[in-house]
Amino acid sequence: MNGKENLIEIIEKYIKLKEAEKNLIRESLKPLFLKKGSLLLEKGSHITPVGFLESGLMRSFYWNEEGDEITSGFFLEGKICTDLNSFQKGGKNERSVEALMDCQLWILDQFDIHKLQSELENWPYFEQRYIADLLLQKVNFQREMSRANTAESYELFLRTYKQAALFAPRYQIASFLGISPFTLSRISNR
Repeated sequence: MNGKENLIEIIEKYIKLKEAEKNLIRESLKPLFLKKGSLLLEKGSHITPVGFLESGLMRSFYWNEEGDEITSGFFLEGKICTDLNSFQKGGKNERSVEALMDCQLWILDQFDIHKLQSELENWPYFEQRYIADLLLQKVNFQREMSRANTAESYELFLRTYKQAALFAPRYQIASFLGISPFTLSRISNR
């Protein structure tokens, strides 16, 4: 099954699609290949595409007030990736999204999304439910991390983000976990 069909399968977990609606989604999706290190989104940009990651690994990040680069999330294969806050608010991107390895995506730009919102009766419901599920997963992950010690947090990360654990640079994993690279090295070598 290709990426377009995988995305339609995800959408159909939330809403029922007629064949004409599936075709509209298929026609709206554009292929995009990103080389490792390339950005899908850049902080401060007004362009906020939504991508379905068919293959590869991506991360979202920003710089804090001290100028430190903070990894705020990882996008694994088979997941939708964007700057969720900017997508919902329609403003400038608050995060950058970077390819951590060569990535193949299917993209919906803002025009395509508006078209789907207006032509598919249940599309707004899909967006609302999908976003709610993502936020719930994130809250549950953060809640578990807040109750865990450093080693347990790392174990949780390994279970939840297997692909990122294998391919993301260790300093980005440490940043995501809110620990130093030294601490990550110490607990991962146990």
